[in-house]
Amino acid sequence: MFNLSKILFSALFVCLVIQLSAQSGRVVAQRPILSTNYLFNGMLPFNPAYAGNQQQLNVTAVHRDQWVNFPGAPNTQVLSAHAGIKDNRIGVGVMFLRDEHAINEDFSAYGIYSYRIKLPIGALAMGLQAGVDFVKADYTQLELKNPDDIVLSGFEQSFNPNFGVGVYYSTKRVYASLSIPYILNNRGKILDENNNISESQEKRYYFIGGGVVLDVNDDIKFKPSTLIRFQENAHLGFEVNGTFIVDDRVNLGFGYRHEDALMALFGLELNENLAVGYSYGYPVNVYAPDTKGTHEIMLTYRLDLTPDECHSYF
Repeated sequence: MFNLSKILFSALFVCLVIQLSAQSGRVVAQRPILSTNYLFNGMLPFNPAYAGNQQQLNVTAVHRDQWVNFPGAPNTQVLSAHAGIKDNRIGVGVMFLRDEHAINEDFSAYGIYSYRIKLPIGALAMGLQAGVDFVKADYTQLELKNPDDIVLSGFEQSFNPNFGVGVYYSTKRVYASLSIPYILNNRGKILDENNNISESQEKRYYFIGGGVVLDVNDDIKFKPSTLIRFQENAHLGFEVNGTFIVDDRVNLGFGYRHEDALMALFGLELNENLAVGYSYGYPVNVYAPDTKGTHEIMLTYRLDLTPDECHSYF
């Protein structure tokens, strides 16, 4: 029988999926995290159901410089930790994010919970995350035609709560992911290229992903994968990736993000606890002539919580 916590979790999950937009906050944040190193370190930035997927404590730090040398380009840091408990039926985690772009600086903090159901083949997890985004706009960085414009002076900031849900299925060789990381469409303001302020509202993102691990020979495996993102009232975005896994220690990959970048990836398991990753994105968008590309580095610490082998390559 389902106990009370399972019933409450299921009810909350359904309620959040059908939740309509909220109208809190003034300054808009919500931008998708275009991380590449999730290919080495899992889907947690996109799907809360991934929390505790491996039978380990997993702590990861990521630094991302997007569109290097382009004025106002995004600069992002993410610190996350998650683990499986209760015989890996429950996953818990936290994620902290700092993102600086143009005159905006955003800080986010989220708690994450997942519940995993073991199936005859693989496992299905449902996940929930909840937290707050602190958003600050610094208008003093603008070069104004009218320095005495009181509307574009000083700072503006807001606290915007948000929620996210997801489902995640995995075996040792296959995974499939569906998620809505941020459900609430908070209202706010945006600044256009002419320094004009207008009212705006965030638009919800949906993510669908999947991948499989195939044997090339005894020492090399190949992992093709894809991630599709859809934003309300916007064009479909997607990426396709391929990663070679050598001796279960070295990851060499490549990918293409639609209308954004060609990507090269490298990951290395230094030992049973530490792993590092690096990715480079060569721009194939309108910013290409003005930037030297995107760099992303990752450091992960893993600690086994049980003597059992981790069940998945994802």
